[in-house]
Amino acid sequence: MRHSRKAASGAPDAQMVLVAQSITTTWTRQSSGGAAATRRGAVPKALPLPPEAAFAAAPATIVHSVGYHEDDLFAQPSHSRLETLAGIARRRVTELAIYPQPGAIRVAAEWSGFRGAPIRHPVPHLLLLRPDTWGQVTFNLRTGGTGGPWTYASHVINIGYYAAFHAACFMAAPPIAMPAFMADLW
Repeated sequence: MRHSRKAASGAPDAQMVLVAQSITTTWTRQSSGGAAATRRGAVPKALPLPPEAAFAAAPATIVHSVGYHEDDLFAQPSHSRLETLAGIARRRVTELAIYPQPGAIRVAAEWSGFRGAPIRHPVPHLLLLRPDTWGQVTFNLRTGGTGGPWTYASHVINIGYYAAFHAACFMAAPPIAMPAFMADLW
């Protein structure tokens, strides 16, 4: 089902919907190679939105968070959460900050040193999304150590700015940009 909205006169953003989807895959050294790494690599980079996302009334922000874990060999999401908020406001999705601007959304990478290694420098103008476009940002992190096991995480963040959106909005057309921050996490 496709939902279409026309911009209200004088307020071009009043009928827009910001959609963010965070897909996080976590694992330990146990899944860093072989068949487990192959299964981990097969985790989807985009998923359909849950059906209840269709009820978001513009302007709105939809955040869909999904996690995969090695406990079930990355076969299905370990969790899925949908959050719908009225309006479009500054928002943080993991290490990315989303800044609404007139007629667009600016995405910045604002790495927090508390989330893991490696240390990265901020990227204030990572993406600029105009209406009915989306971008995909990927990055990875390593946490733990100091006597405990390392834990690894791969993040795929899909962000779209839509006047017309549907459940498969991140699967129907390619993203306008795909910045990647993938480090060798030894």
